[in-house]
Amino acid sequence: MSLDYYLCSRRSYDKILGELRYIIDTYNEIEDVEKEEICADYLNNTFKANGNKLFFIEKEKHTTILREMCHLKVLDLCCHEFVDDVIDITPDNSQHITYCKICEFTK
Repeated sequence: MSLDYYLCSRRSYDKILGELRYIIDTYNEIEDVEKEEICADYLNNTFKANGNKLFFIEKEKHTTILREMCHLKVLDLCCHEFVDDVIDITPDNSQHITYCKICEFTK
């Protein structure tokens, strides 16, 4: 596979991981509601947020592994073209960084 394929896959996995984390956070919010006395009996018997959340946690773990595999292939295939740059941390402070303009690997 080409470097472009792995770069695209890594970006896609990053998006998927962001969405999975959002879903898991939403389930955490639902669990907080389940702990309230008013809703506890109804939600515990019908929704079972914890069981559903575990499914997405497993998907997150699996996707993280796939993303890391893509990242390693990118590092292996990329003919790094490093660029020196300065980024603003605050209005008064900046930081010097060196990164690859192809794969965004930082030294």
